[in-house]
Amino acid sequence: MAPFTIACAVFSVANAADFDEYAMLQMPVVAADEDECRCPGYYEEQCTAEAAQGCVWSDQGSSNKPWCQCLGVRQDVVVNPVTVPPLPVIVTLPPQPEPPLAYDCETCRELATSVGLEIGGAGHAFIGDYGVNGCYTYTSGQYGCHAYCVNGATVAEAAESLSSSDLDRGRVRLDDPEVSGQCGPTAPYDCETCRELATSMGLEIGGAGYDFIGDYDANGCYTYTSGRYGCHAYCVNSGTNAEAAEPLSSSGKVRLDDPEVSCGN
Repeated sequence: MAPFTIACAVFSVANAADFDEYAMLQMPVVAADEDECRCPGYYEEQCTAEAAQGCVWSDQGSSNKPWCQCLGVRQDVVVNPVTVPPLPVIVTLPPQPEPPLAYDCETCRELATSVGLEIGGAGHAFIGDYGVNGCYTYTSGQYGCHAYCVNGATVAEAAESLSSSDLDRGRVRLDDPEVSGQCGPTAPYDCETCRELATSMGLEIGGAGYDFIGDYDANGCYTYTSGRYGCHAYCVNSGTNAEAAEPLSSSGKVRLDDPEVSCGN
């Protein structure tokens, strides 16, 4: 029995070797080229799942059993682009400048009153087209201690310094140090202011036997409405601005801004 057993074993080994060689011949050859179809070769479910890649479960060709072959047409998966709606365009506008504030001459009126200035006067209205922006006065002359204003200016323009030509004419802003010293109610009255005002109105400076400036019984600047002293201007230098603005009680004497004074040529 031993020889038979050995012979059978040798036959079995030889037969097994032939079977392995035969099985290798039946396995599909999977190409390594990346451009060719790659299909799983042993399971039908996996093969049919890759049908889009051209994989077909078939025994076509030299194989005696079906396997997963690249027989179909590869279908590329079309990915529809997603169109994202455009973002809203945000336009940032530059900040709009605020309109300039207009200067109010009532502000000038209040300030002028607080520092003892007369509102307008000397033949001119308080508000007018005087060629100066905002509020101003004069440091001397017939317009000294009189406040005037131009309403068309802006707040910024009314705060600007006056031009050199305005300063040469004696014009200043109301916050000028000279204003508080010369135009306050307790400041001494300047008879030069009276002289200029009288000249502009056509009055004679002094005369009829009396000097223009003297120690008379009236403060400030005055004239007469009739008689030998009519249309003659006189002045007392010792009074204050407040006293020079007071009405006169003496008969025939009036301030130069009295309506009865009409002495021009």
